[in-house]
Amino acid sequence: MNTNDIFSLNRFALYFKKTFTEDRRKYLLQMAAVAAGCIFSILFIAFTDSGRYQHYNEYIAHSYQGTEFLDFYIMFFIGTIALFATNMFSNLNDKTKRIATLTSPASTLEKYMTRWILYVFIPIIMGVVICVCSELIRCGVMSAIYDDPNNIIHPIGTNIILGDNPPYSNPVPTVMAMGILAQSLFVLGSAIWPKISGIKTIAAMAILVFAYAMFGYGLSELFLSDDSYYPNILTLEQSVNLGFATIAAGILTNYVIAYYRFKEQEIIQRIL
Repeated sequence: MNTNDIFSLNRFALYFKKTFTEDRRKYLLQMAAVAAGCIFSILFIAFTDSGRYQHYNEYIAHSYQGTEFLDFYIMFFIGTIALFATNMFSNLNDKTKRIATLTSPASTLEKYMTRWILYVFIPIIMGVVICVCSELIRCGVMSAIYDDPNNIIHPIGTNIILGDNPPYSNPVPTVMAMGILAQSLFVLGSAIWPKISGIKTIAAMAILVFAYAMFGYGLSELFLSDDSYYPNILTLEQSVNLGFATIAAGILTNYVIAYYRFKEQEIIQRIL
């Protein structure tokens, strides 16, 4: 008999299998819908912008990098992981599901990690895979339809995504990190407000973003001003590293708070 009340790998594997089996159909349909939406959207953007291919081929093919699609993929990725994060504790909406979840023969950590893998980790991996596959499909379809004498229809290169000296030469890694931070906020919102958590979290995030923006503006004026009266205390590299450290701390804090909120729900349910 296993007496480990915190985490048992065998018990975790059994609970994960049970949870995924019960929600498999809904989960896979959501993934398929997201993939189809991404492919349809990027092809729609490509076809409506098809005139630019001829322009680039005829005049400035050497400068074309396909970066107009990169913004879409970034926004799609952030939207996808946020959407799944809002459903992490959706099983707490209904009383019957809530009781079944909280009284299952698994520890709180095992239940939390199961849902974290399904609604946080896997969507991040799938979001990247879907974006890569969509880009390859876009290039294949456009190459089959349009003449491409200068070979400008090609996937976006990693040098365009990351730059020559990431993350200092390109904002994409920073934006992606902030997207994962937003994902953790949606997880926290789902733990606090299981019902319509997405709308409530967005409203709370708007207030937080405004507060952080004001706070960040104040710090930038104090530490990073070009005014001769104020010294530049931090270099660009130090500022970026500090930003990533702050984002990492925020992500960890949000997940820890979400865990204890979930644990609190379990304790309340047992008392009732």
